[in-house]
Amino acid sequence: MGEREVEPMYIFVRMNEMDFNQEKLDIISWTLKEDNESSLRQMKELINEIDYNRTSDAKVIGFRINGTKVFKSQFIHDIRQSERGIANGEFLSLDDLETLSESW
Repeated sequence: MGEREVEPMYIFVRMNEMDFNQEKLDIISWTLKEDNESSLRQMKELINEIDYNRTSDAKVIGFRINGTKVFKSQFIHDIRQSERGIANGEFLSLDDLETLSESW
């Protein structure tokens, strides 16, 4: 008999108002104490992404070669991810790519 794949189950419990407000205060407190500029930038990027996803519509802006839809929110997410990679030096220059392709 083959093994049956089990779907993960998630249970979401909504915070009560007091816990929710405390959570916000904890985040504010952490932010005020934080002195690592990189951590604050990452937090700001996350906030921007959350805000964008909340306000962005799921507008289809194109199609991939295989026919699947390209949504505006995913496209922007991919661009931001690429920009972070470039900022971290995670890219190949054209010269590097040409040199690498010679060994193919």
